[in-house]
Amino acid sequence: MYLTADLRHHPASEHLEGGSPALLCGSHWATEYPWLPVLARKLREAARSANVELRVEVSTIVTEPWTSHRVTQGELA
Repeated sequence: MYLTADLRHHPASEHLEGGSPALLCGSHWATEYPWLPVLARKLREAARSANVELRVEVSTIVTEPWTSHRVTQGELA
């Protein structure tokens, strides 16, 4: 399986005609956000080891663009 957020239609469909591996396309936010707490922890640890004051926060704001493009049932009528 190949997981990415950058599949393009024609290259992906041509690849699938050739067989494996399977392609899985997620959004950038959904595929990148899960590792941000790990990165934040590593940055804090590196700063502490270097005796550097550093404040690191991971935003909880969902920046998934697809959620703002949903069509509601009322808009379909």
